[in-house]
Amino acid sequence: MKKLWGMKNKILYIYLIFLAIAIATVFVCIFKTNFENNNDYIDFMGEWYAEDKLADLSEVHQYKEITKTLPEIKKDTYLYMNVKSINVEIYVDDECIYKYPEYDKVLFGKTPGSYFINIDLYREYSNKEITIKMDNAYNDTHGKILKMYIGDSADIIINFTVDHLLGNLFSSIIIFIGVTLLLIFAIFKAYKKDYMNLLYLGLFALIIGLFTFTDSKFLQVVDGNETFYHVVSEICMLLIVVPIIQYVGNIYFSSGNRKVNRLLCLLGLLNFVICYLLHMTGVLDFHQTIRITHFTYIICAIYIIYLCVKSIINKNKDEVLHTIGFMFVCVFAILDILLIYFADLKDSSLFTRLGVLIFLLSEFIQFMLESLKDFKRYQRISLLDKLAYQDGLTELLNRTSFMEDMEKIKDEDKGLVAVIDVNNLKLVNDNFGHTSGDVLIIKIAEIMKKYLGPLGKCYRIGGDEFVFISTASRHEECYKAIDKMNAYFVAYNKTEKRPYKIEYAVGTALVNKNNTFQEAFDKADKKMYANKRKMKNK
Repeated sequence: MKKLWGMKNKILYIYLIFLAIAIATVFVCIFKTNFENNNDYIDFMGEWYAEDKLADLSEVHQYKEITKTLPEIKKDTYLYMNVKSINVEIYVDDECIYKYPEYDKVLFGKTPGSYFINIDLYREYSNKEITIKMDNAYNDTHGKILKMYIGDSADIIINFTVDHLLGNLFSSIIIFIGVTLLLIFAIFKAYKKDYMNLLYLGLFALIIGLFTFTDSKFLQVVDGNETFYHVVSEICMLLIVVPIIQYVGNIYFSSGNRKVNRLLCLLGLLNFVICYLLHMTGVLDFHQTIRITHFTYIICAIYIIYLCVKSIINKNKDEVLHTIGFMFVCVFAILDILLIYFADLKDSSLFTRLGVLIFLLSEFIQFMLESLKDFKRYQRISLLDKLAYQDGLTELLNRTSFMEDMEKIKDEDKGLVAVIDVNNLKLVNDNFGHTSGDVLIIKIAEIMKKYLGPLGKCYRIGGDEFVFISTASRHEECYKAIDKMNAYFVAYNKTEKRPYKIEYAVGTALVNKNNTFQEAFDKADKKMYANKRKMKNK
């Protein structure tokens, strides 16, 4: 059996190695694939003019309109644009070919944030002037045109998908972990077990996973409903603080400050209320209140980092993995926030995703280690509980179990009691050692379990005394089992070359309406001693 198990383990290890090679190969293929070589599109970002001056597309909010001459269009194609924080209208000569859709500005905000435009360009537009008119919804914010291509729409979308594939994969894993943790919490809750940490961690993973996935703009490209996903992203962003602070408070329960935890949770709730009300009243939309949210994030991150440093100084070994995970998620989140203000990135949540994944991995390892400790603790408790009712030498039930069982079945009127006492145990111990005496006891217990165990319960209630109890009307089967035991030891004593024989005395008594279990035990005990005297006389 051990060899078979060892072989299974080896096969599993080899399979896991192959799986790792396969995953690595997929990632290499992702990064090595060059979509640019076969893409049927051209970059259309350069040489736009505003009032006869070269326009800066990274700051188009300063222009009312920009113009450029379209190239020769040999076949019907597409104009693809990625626009941020500005609404646009597009004209070819005097014909309007695109106008930003009318939507509920109160519900969805003044702009959809970063969104995508995909419009038809026909052959008859060749060499005509194209004009983009800007409606700057935020006077104090930089409206931008991030990308602009002319060509095959499918190739452009594929290229964008590949660029964001790894980030979206990370977000999907985070969402999956969040949903899994919430399901595990629901299962534990159904069994009335309190695992609130699973709830907080699951909510955090799910919400930040949804935020980073919708913030990557992948769904906007695929589905086209940029206003909806923009709102989902911003609302998820407002909900991140509370579950992570609650989780941190439970992890650093001894070193943390409950009042500070509550204040930070209130700060997260207040941030949601303020930003949500300002958005819904049309005063400031989510995009304009993002600085408030970022400020809330940084305050919470600094507090968590403080707890991590405190844990490191105190050399708390139980919190090492927690501390590593929290440090990564906080530092990386702050890094992403700073890069939003000081750098132009394709993905504004890149480091946050990575930090969250490292954090969840460290929490998973910590959870497994704690589960292992709990399992070992449970095993020790189970062993102690087992020893309280089980004989340590024979693994039969002990005298405590016998007394409790006799109390439970005292009112039953059907059954059988057999008392067995080993002969000459003291002589065996004195002449051949206690090890030989133990072997003798263990052998009798083994055969009792084999023949009588299926019919009732077997007990060792003293050094050399055993009891069997059956609570069913199976008297004949019990007598046959005792006869088989006797026949077994007769044959055993003949074939085994031992300097002593294994012998015992047996007494049995039936339980009925006029004979309780206690009375039957007393009668069986007397019969056993009568049998023992008879055997000694022989």
